[in-house]
Amino acid sequence: MRISDGDLSFFLEHGYVVIEGFLSPSELKAAQENFHRYYPTAEEFEYAAPHRYKHLQQWGHDCEAPGFFLGNALNDVAMHPDLVDFARRAIGTDDVVLEQSQLMAKYAGKADFDQRMHLDFGDHTLVYPRDDNTYRTLPVILYYSDVTEEFGPTGVLSHTVTKDERLDYDTWTFSGHDETNKRHLYAQERRVVVPAGSLLVYGMLSWHRGTAFRATSGARFAHFITYRAATHGWLGRKGWAGDAPERELTEFITRATPEQRSLIGFPAPGDPYWTEEMVQRVSERYRGMDVEPYRAALAK
Repeated sequence: MRISDGDLSFFLEHGYVVIEGFLSPSELKAAQENFHRYYPTAEEFEYAAPHRYKHLQQWGHDCEAPGFFLGNALNDVAMHPDLVDFARRAIGTDDVVLEQSQLMAKYAGKADFDQRMHLDFGDHTLVYPRDDNTYRTLPVILYYSDVTEEFGPTGVLSHTVTKDERLDYDTWTFSGHDETNKRHLYAQERRVVVPAGSLLVYGMLSWHRGTAFRATSGARFAHFITYRAATHGWLGRKGWAGDAPERELTEFITRATPEQRSLIGFPAPGDPYWTEEMVQRVSERYRGMDVEPYRAALAK
């Protein structure tokens, strides 16, 4: 268990927790290599063939649309058993699903990336978030590069100092925000300066921001992963069925375990959905998938 009960207690009190060195060296190396299937290294971006990356030259950053990825390592991180275990403990149910798996690359010298403190729940729920038990949505930022003060560390505030703050829905930052009357809050932010392979867990009511890049070269790479309880239909950015025809998700479903499939809403063995006919039909759709756990559950 890489995220302890002490870490959980800190998270419940403060609304965030930082776990340094979460990934093993081998897990980190595999994830970094898989990441660069989608984004160039800083050297490739700056020197090798910058004309290939015109959108990055213009904005200096990009987000890969939420989904699954070719290659196994990034998907394995999103399904990491120790992350899922923590999500279940924090949300208070074993029936959690993966809501989001998204990559982000930021390249130095193109923008400063400085943000105001804000909340993220606008596109994660139809209502106002409750930050307790099964109503809790659990976002994670996992860093695939070292984050120093020069590379725009995430700033996050403890619930203990923001409990009385209200949200301005026009700006998605503090109500009554200006640089003078909220300066005391910014002075209390925790900057997530961590080595590659570390992560930040926060919440939909956790005030946070990206800070300015000071470096003039290099890059910061991250993976945004979010879990929620399966039971509340008003939570979640999307359903995965829209991606099901894509090769990335087809390959994942084919090789995944039943538990991993359940994390994206796939019916578990023993679910009333399953009949002999449905087992056969699903095996035809996902050729090579091991359907025996679903067939075996029918006999019980």
